[in-house]
Amino acid sequence: MISGHVETGDPLPDDLIDKMLAARNFKAATNLLYQLRLGATDMALHHHYDPYSSDKTIFDVQQSIVESFSVRPPCDQDMHICSFSHLFTLTYGAGYYAYIWSDMLAADTAACFDTTDKAEWQRWGRRFRDSVLAKLGILEPMAVYKLFRGRAPQTDALLARYGLQ
Repeated sequence: MISGHVETGDPLPDDLIDKMLAARNFKAATNLLYQLRLGATDMALHHHYDPYSSDKTIFDVQQSIVESFSVRPPCDQDMHICSFSHLFTLTYGAGYYAYIWSDMLAADTAACFDTTDKAEWQRWGRRFRDSVLAKLGILEPMAVYKLFRGRAPQTDALLARYGLQ
């Protein structure tokens, strides 16, 4: 039993559990676009924007990015950037993309273990141990990942996790 009624102890009805499972990826594409938009804004402001030589404001930069990552037209009064604290910390500049990047790496890695074949599962486990756990910190992270996976990371598993494939 996942849960029970607080007074009667009756379990959650199967149809309610089915509805909850069906809704788990509700607005997944919108949420993914939002996270990508924040990462792109962070990168644009830290790598391409120079407030001293540009006639554009940070709000202009934000608006131009919103147009690329939103299904709705941007709101001219959107000042979300003022409360986007990741942008303005000394140790976090241009690092927001790491949330989606790490989700993609985790999903792509976990996809290796989506097997019921015990020998294959163990082979991937040894490969993870011998590459990621043994070499990370010695080799460049992408080289380690390619050593483990045999290729660069792919977005397929992340999109599947979001229910978008």
